[in-house]
Amino acid sequence: MTVTPSATAGDVVDVAVALGGTADLYSSAVTLTYDPALLTYASGEVTSPEGGFGQVVPGEGTVTFVYSRLGTSPGIEGDVPVGTAQFTAAAAGTATVALSSVTVVGADGVGAGIAPEDLPSQAVVIEAAPTTPPVDPTDPPTDPTDPPTDPPTGPTDEPTDPPSDPTSTLPTTGPTDTATTDAPPAAGAATGGLASTGVALTGLAVAGTVFVVVGIVLARRRTVMSR
Repeated sequence: MTVTPSATAGDVVDVAVALGGTADLYSSAVTLTYDPALLTYASGEVTSPEGGFGQVVPGEGTVTFVYSRLGTSPGIEGDVPVGTAQFTAAAAGTATVALSSVTVVGADGVGAGIAPEDLPSQAVVIEAAPTTPPVDPTDPPTDPTDPPTDPPTGPTDEPTDPPSDPTSTLPTTGPTDTATTDAPPAAGAATGGLASTGVALTGLAVAGTVFVVVGIVLARRRTVMSR
């Protein structure tokens, strides 16, 4: 059996178990014990050769590795790995890991055991985990970040040129005459009321002429009739 000899609280402690000098090994059951106040079981695995069935059975302060060949498989000879276990160092102290029981059975079904006093054990020295010293509250606070060297940009300066006057709404010249100047009337042409009067006089002259003609005709007819 091999065990991590020393650790710090919180570290992993590895344990590996093996049987040496076996002859015609068909099945086995190996139990190890540990101090649960100083070690906490984490995981385990059977590492026996293929061609068989293995199981890890954890208990209160114990871990048992069970292994058996299958069917007519032949027994195993020589050094045989049994299994591994991982523990977490829980507190400072000296923890003992020991094999408390080993039972083996041959291919002929005959079992044998090993006396407890002949089983190995090993101590694990566990140291306390270092503590982080508290931060001294009297330390002055860190200076804040230096202010920027360039001052902030001020508001934009007032414009040097006064703003342009809005476009004047008053016309620069008088309104454009929209009425077309009438051309002077042609010579001899009547305009306005005179033209209208001329038309009226012309009508009267025509009517007078008609009356004169009618009067002459009537006078001739009377002369003829008197004859």
